[in-house]
Amino acid sequence: MKFAGIIAMLLMGCAVFAGDIKINGEFKQVKDGAAVGWVQNKGEWAKPYGTVKLIQITEADGDVENALQVTSTEQRTDVYFGTNFPARAGEIYEIEAKVKGTGSIRLGFYVYDEKGGFIGNQSLVHKVSADFKEHKVKIDVKDVQPKEGDLKKAASIRFYFSSEANSDIIVKEIEVDKED
Repeated sequence: MKFAGIIAMLLMGCAVFAGDIKINGEFKQVKDGAAVGWVQNKGEWAKPYGTVKLIQITEADGDVENALQVTSTEQRTDVYFGTNFPARAGEIYEIEAKVKGTGSIRLGFYVYDEKGGFIGNQSLVHKVSADFKEHKVKIDVKDVQPKEGDLKKAASIRFYFSSEANSDIIVKEIEVDKED
């Protein structure tokens, strides 16, 4: 009985995550020279467009792994996973990426309403270094209140990362977990 009480106290003090959300985060699935599911955002706001390349890196143990190199100039370059995942306000997601390069990486998600319309994004920015390092963010989904009109309720999200303006990053892994 004491053991169950200890477990309950530990769980109350710790966030519990539901497990990985499948996003081809190690870029192992490849088709036509691109990481399956990952798409460069080519919105008008993103001009001039940066570059996104699937590259291979050799680890110290000789293993070869895929990675995405994202280079930007005047504007950030967003790369998003093409699947929308159901979400609602108050849910918390943890996004973790192993990254190296120069400049900064942005980790977050785009938010869509029940009709699939884009209503905003939520993200955080981290400086990167010359060596691979884990960068982690926890972000809670929020509804969006425009300056005019009704509250836009979050219904789904798409995960993304970006190379901030004048940055050159290499992402070798990205994971997403939903907090329970």
